[in-house]
Amino acid sequence: DEAYLDLTLSANAALEEVGFEEVVARARRSHVAGASEAPAFVSKANLRAGSADGVVIAPATDGGVGGGGDAQEASVATMSEPSEPAAAPDPMAKFRPRLPDEASVAWWDREEHEWREEEKLLAAGAYICEGLRKRCVDELGYTLSAGIAPNKMLAKLTSGMNKPNSQTVLCPDHTENLLRDLPIDRIRGLGAKLGRELAEALDVKTIGELAVTPIRKLEHVVGEEKAQWVRKVSLGLDDDPVKAREMPKSIGTGKTFRGALALKSLEAVKYRLTELAAELNDRVEADEVEWDRTAKLLTLGLSSPDERGTSNGYCSRSCALRAGAAEKAQDALALVSKWASGRSNWSITGLSISASNFVSNEKDCGDVVEMFKNA
Repeated sequence: DEAYLDLTLSANAALEEVGFEEVVARARRSHVAGASEAPAFVSKANLRAGSADGVVIAPATDGGVGGGGDAQEASVATMSEPSEPAAAPDPMAKFRPRLPDEASVAWWDREEHEWREEEKLLAAGAYICEGLRKRCVDELGYTLSAGIAPNKMLAKLTSGMNKPNSQTVLCPDHTENLLRDLPIDRIRGLGAKLGRELAEALDVKTIGELAVTPIRKLEHVVGEEKAQWVRKVSLGLDDDPVKAREMPKSIGTGKTFRGALALKSLEAVKYRLTELAAELNDRVEADEVEWDRTAKLLTLGLSSPDERGTSNGYCSRSCALRAGAAEKAQDALALVSKWASGRSNWSITGLSISASNFVSNEKDCGDVVEMFKNA
């Protein structure tokens, strides 16, 4: 999963409260994108949310620069003394961050008078992200990667550059260097049909080439409005604001069962629905606390090659939503049973359950006129 945060106010506060030196002392573990002249490689896989981060299966330790170095020294010592018992596998090894390169270290090592205000804000953003990521590991057992940049597009791009369990800062001075040799499809919005159309029509492969393409040529290929957007993103500009999380209209969870994993009995369906219902129940209860509302409708979704009523084999059934995980699982199973009734040799390749039709828990004050009548 991924999230965007506008840390401008918090970054200013951090600089005032803890000071520039402490901000840099913690944030200097961050990579600095574009600081090196070497072309940056950002794989498409690493741009996917959560592609290289995951669950930590051991008690969290301080996963900083020192931790990685200690692990390496221990490994060398074991190899040089074969009489010693072999060290146990390090469950944190796959989550240890890579060390920042020399160019990144040099960027952090500057004297305070060499820093511009916008760079200090980015450093403070990295300071905050470092703390948030550590809390996530300590309290939830998950590693995160983060990108700290002047806008959402660049933050998304840099967040995938040094996975796993790392964060990357991009300042405006380094943006051109980062984007120059970057393939077109690494920018969100240019990875599908539009990106292919531009690459083929203009014979360009990188964002840098796109940035110097005359605007008239862009307009000829994609039209005036899209051409303006393409020009902006090729220069690293993005005015899409970070929006506060909106109240969700529904809460759902699901799982697919392809091939040999397809569900072919109600017993197998019951087992999976019990898992899904437990997760949905936790999320519904958390939603009620956060938004002070109650869901009233339970919807079951299933995919099956036996469902011929739709083009994609998907159908849904609904019923009233009851409180409790066991009740949700029971009601969802009843909906599946009705669907399966009269079918032979059926199979289910996807199951989902969701809660919706929320009602506010705030008490209705009634009609104002009636209130005065009863006064």
